[in-house]
Amino acid sequence: MSETEIIEEIKKRCEQISNDNFDVSIGDDCAVRKRLSRKKLLLSADISVEDVHFSRKYMSLFEIGYKSAISNISDIAAMGGKPDFFIISLAFPQNFSDEEILQLYDGIIFAAKEYCVAIVGGDLSKSDKIIVSITIGGVSGKRILRRNGAKVGDNIWVSGFPGMSGRGLFLLQKYGRKKAEEIDEKAVLAHIRPKAQIKLGNYLANNKLVHSCIDISDGVAKEIRTITKESGVGAQIFAVEQNSEFFFNGGEDYELLWTADKSFKPDFDGVNFMKIGEIISEKEIFLLENGEKKSFVATGFEHF
Repeated sequence: MSETEIIEEIKKRCEQISNDNFDVSIGDDCAVRKRLSRKKLLLSADISVEDVHFSRKYMSLFEIGYKSAISNISDIAAMGGKPDFFIISLAFPQNFSDEEILQLYDGIIFAAKEYCVAIVGGDLSKSDKIIVSITIGGVSGKRILRRNGAKVGDNIWVSGFPGMSGRGLFLLQKYGRKKAEEIDEKAVLAHIRPKAQIKLGNYLANNKLVHSCIDISDGVAKEIRTITKESGVGAQIFAVEQNSEFFFNGGEDYELLWTADKSFKPDFDGVNFMKIGEIISEKEIFLLENGEKKSFVATGFEHF
């Protein structure tokens, strides 16, 4: 197919997703969003590059597209918003077939359908490697969660099982897809097919006892450092008995980490919760282990 024919096929597939919020959607020079009334527009962008953020050695093109979309949706979840639209730019090798392009796009479309996100535009180009660049727009609720709201005395919470994705990546890189799934299929799926916590983010934003929030894309350790730095506070973290290296330094879990008043008790079905520390006035981060306060050396996950 020509570039125009590929774009027309992508447009046809994207039209399966509801886009009633747009007067003009995919296919024109610009999309036209209907007025947001009193709500605020949330904007974020993320780029995924082959052999930096993913590898075709253990991920299908569909999975690459899906996960690239989830990483963007998770940013909206962290601020307590609802995802609204995607603008997607793809670059791919010269020898890519039409079917390969569409497989990659289908992964994005699948995530868009799952989270009710309209695809309203984008671009295609050539590159030495696969590059997926996505801009996402979201709509705020009554309250927007920020990274800089942590208060002294807050407890630090996380959702899900941080570190599972990191363990999955470790197994995939060491053993390949088939063997890694035999060893720990849940960890592999946590890395390849993560979920964004949109409903949980909405729940947290609607609870005034929650003071700050961030999504876990770069590991628990790095996200704690970000929240404490942005809030001008410190933290003491409880020791984790198992898989502490993955828990603190593993990335791409796309769970949420938040701080909340000590009176906060999570009441949200279907999600695992863990209290992992508390915010302190001293602008340092410590690890509490066997009643002893130690320097917290974990740094988190780096893509490059």
